[in-house]
Amino acid sequence: MKTCSFQLSAYEIIVFLSCLLVKPDIIHGRHCRSSIDALSPTAVKIEPIETSRLSFDSLSAELLDGATLSFEFKTTSESGLLFYTTRRNDLYDVVSVVLINGYLQYKIRCKTSYADLIVPGVLVNDGEWHTLVFARKHNKAFIKLDNKMHFHQYYVTCGGFTSVGFGGISPDHDGGSTSIDELKVQPAHFSGCIRNVNISTGIDAPPHYVTVSDCH
Repeated sequence: MKTCSFQLSAYEIIVFLSCLLVKPDIIHGRHCRSSIDALSPTAVKIEPIETSRLSFDSLSAELLDGATLSFEFKTTSESGLLFYTTRRNDLYDVVSVVLINGYLQYKIRCKTSYADLIVPGVLVNDGEWHTLVFARKHNKAFIKLDNKMHFHQYYVTCGGFTSVGFGGISPDHDGGSTSIDELKVQPAHFSGCIRNVNISTGIDAPPHYVTVSDCH
């Protein structure tokens, strides 16, 4: 008879047990789905381990003209991938927001537009809740941090995005493009809490949680 086993670090065991505390509906290996809901005020804790992440893998419509993505987050991490958007069958087109030394950096990687834009003057790794909005209007886009507009209608030529990921890169996107690989060069993993995610396009499936817990 064949048996299947895997090894967990002490920290991963603690995280896994924390999944049990939030009454998971499905537990498989290192994956945990629970009653916590990133779409609600019940915040999701993305843990400081590589596998921990949150994703919306299939939007009901493309994140394009007139569409918005908004959410609240809090963290004490200096660096990490806060969120990134991708296109189905075209992983070169990526827009992301990352933390660099406590500041947010807005990164645009489209076939005919490329930019790295630091949001100035606001350290967001203070352990307080912050609100971020990303919106598109035709071939332009902007981000709003705590109700203040930054880079109003900056030029973005990417096609419509079909998925959104928080915290880390999905294994499905490994080796997908230079744009994705570039996000891994920096300290790639975000650790912190996410809540009240709102994607105006709608979603085709519930959020996908991997090795997360509730946020206290």
